[in-house]
Amino acid sequence: MAVSTTDEKFFQFYILLNETQKKSLLQVMQSFLKNNVNSMDLYEGIEGYNMELNEAEKEFENGEYITHDEMMKELNKWQQ
Repeated sequence: MAVSTTDEKFFQFYILLNETQKKSLLQVMQSFLKNNVNSMDLYEGIEGYNMELNEAEKEFENGEYITHDEMMKELNKWQQ
C-alpha cells in the first residue's frame, strides 16, 4: 500500500504523543469506524480477508512497498 502525504504527517505527529494521548486517539478512530458500516463490512468474514490479501499482492507486484531497512531508516529519522 502506498503511503500518502496524510499518512506520513499522521505518523510524524503520532510518535510525539504520550501513551495516554495515543489511547485517546485510538478510541476516536474506533468511534469513526463504528459509524462507517462500509469500512467495517470489509473486515467481516473470509471474503473481506481475501480482498485485503488480493489488494496487498497487487500492491507488492506494483512495487508499492518499502523494505524493512527502509522502514528502520524512517523510524530513526522520527526519533531524532
